[in-house]
Amino acid sequence: MIESQPSGYKRYQKIAGIVGFIGFILGSVISGVGILLQVWKCPFGNGILQTICFLVLIGLVSAIVLGNLVAIILIGLAKMRMKSRKLPRK
Repeated sequence: MIESQPSGYKRYQKIAGIVGFIGFILGSVISGVGILLQVWKCPFGNGILQTICFLVLIGLVSAIVLGNLVAIILIGLAKMRMKSRKLPRK
């Protein structure tokens, strides 16, 4: 398998990082609102430290999932662009 680095690679990294940060914020806020409205219960316990740890953990998982999902999509788009440039035009 040949590895190639798509053009604008740094730009793709920045976009995936920004989306990961947005995922962290969304994951933390959605979980926080659920806990504050007492719709959800924190699985770590009822203390403030346990709740904060739970919110940070959920935020990190959301950031990883969204950041990686966007990175995969951007890499796929970049590879499609590279293939379309290599096709001979008639």
